[in-house]
Amino acid sequence: MDYPSRLEDAHFCKVFSPPPQRPGPIHWRVSIGDVPPEILERIFYESIEYGKTPGTSRAPIVLLRVCRLWNAITRARPELWTVLYPGHCHPNVITKFLGRSGGLPLTLWCNGASPENAAELNNRAIEILSTLLHEAHRWEQVSFDLGDAQAKNMVDNLTPGSASILTILSLDVNHCSTSVISKLGAAVALACPRIKSLSLYRISGDTCAFESFPIHKVRDITIVGRMNERNALYFIQTCKKAVSISLRALDHFYYDARSQPPKTSLPLLKSFTLSLPADPSEVLIPFTFPALESLTLKCTTKLVHRRPLTAYLYKAQFKLKRFHLFDSNQNEDDVATILRVPAVKHATDVHVRFETKPPLRLDLVKKRIRGLNAPFLTRKAHIQSYSKSNECLLDMWLEDF
Repeated sequence: MDYPSRLEDAHFCKVFSPPPQRPGPIHWRVSIGDVPPEILERIFYESIEYGKTPGTSRAPIVLLRVCRLWNAITRARPELWTVLYPGHCHPNVITKFLGRSGGLPLTLWCNGASPENAAELNNRAIEILSTLLHEAHRWEQVSFDLGDAQAKNMVDNLTPGSASILTILSLDVNHCSTSVISKLGAAVALACPRIKSLSLYRISGDTCAFESFPIHKVRDITIVGRMNERNALYFIQTCKKAVSISLRALDHFYYDARSQPPKTSLPLLKSFTLSLPADPSEVLIPFTFPALESLTLKCTTKLVHRRPLTAYLYKAQFKLKRFHLFDSNQNEDDVATILRVPAVKHATDVHVRFETKPPLRLDLVKKRIRGLNAPFLTRKAHIQSYSKSNECLLDMWLEDF
């Protein structure tokens, strides 16, 4: 067939061939009634906002207003009503939540009564805690901000074993006196035999207000507040069964040569976070942590050097998997030295952040650590340098070179 004939045939096919069939629109809709109830239950549970005051625009209350099916499912599932952050809401709302929770374990938050609040709000906060105390046998995870009156209420109402299933307890005692805190600690120790995690925020004063709490038997412990070295050492020494310790000393912190305890081993400890307005090595030296895997140090004061810290890390018997250092005074040599110490150099997660002026020089940091054979150089190592105004002066991933 010659070329003109082929051209005519092609033209014929193009003109007279039926157009390609396109699939028509898919008319497919899913009715809410077609979604299995167990899927809806899961969606409803995931929609609950932890730490949010209940309201008509939040789950689970808003779910009651969508349709009859959602209303029925929401009312029939007590686990949707076991998470409660009452804020300063009306007591009737709390009563409904507790009534619909079906006797299941509770996760609770509670606001504190403080001098800054209006009297009406403080009275409401005290009333709310009183209501929640009647359900202490169902507490599983609890986070309370306490005023003096609320703490005294807990002391008076918690009885031995009354919070028998409580495993996680967080208390902010900023507005509580030292004497009340001590009594509260004793009450908690008796009422909560299964407690595993304890957090105490804004402990004030130089006395060991925390010593009556069951620190010696918890696995995870956090304490934030004003304390001297003696209290810090005593606190760490008491955490015999701790797997994770977080200690943050606020405001003033001073060392006392008489407070050095005997060498103490914490064989179960795997994670340690220490934040001090002082050299952290003074707190670390009296202890050995043979199983330590994660160490976070935050130094909030400027010192001339960090040689004691480097010396401690050189002698440390642990091998870290994770090392985070936040410091306000370092130079290029300090960075390289710390990254080379035996306890750190095999870590796979390293993050170092400094507040320095002048900023760390990238070329000098590279020069100091070039040739360092460590796993984190090819995995995850991050160095940052910040100014006082929090301006990022250097942001470097060591794996980039």
